[in-house]
Amino acid sequence: MIIMENKIFIFGHYGEKNTGDDAMLYVLLQQLHNIYPNTNFSIISPRELFVPKEVQDKIKIIKPKPFNVFKEIKESSIFVMGGGTQIYDYGNKFERSKVLLEVLILVIWAKIFCEKISFRNIGIEPFNTTFRKFLSKKICKLADFITVRD
Repeated sequence: MIIMENKIFIFGHYGEKNTGDDAMLYVLLQQLHNIYPNTNFSIISPRELFVPKEVQDKIKIIKPKPFNVFKEIKESSIFVMGGGTQIYDYGNKFERSKVLLEVLILVIWAKIFCEKISFRNIGIEPFNTTFRKFLSKKICKLADFITVRD
């Protein structure tokens, strides 16, 4: 099935000087372009990205500001959380819980407005706390499709 002229919103840690995450985005864009050739992409990034030539004119870079992000998700038909470790339990306990709550809110928002939610090649780390395990399960249960990496 080919979706015509839709927009895919891609959430991840792109443009943050992490070659691995940026490489996963490059391949993700190639794959999504092959599946949805007439689709535009919105990607959260603090800076410009290196993307495949065939999608260069189909990319909109969104600065990581809440209003921009929620607006783009609302205007998208597919929400993709892409490559990188997005769901984890290490670091500052308060900060990590806050980030997982923010991701949960984004995914709930996407569930309201988008036709599909897909988590592709995401990293999921072991959990030490019941609360963050609960949040992570809630996030994952909202997805229509999930693939994980290592």
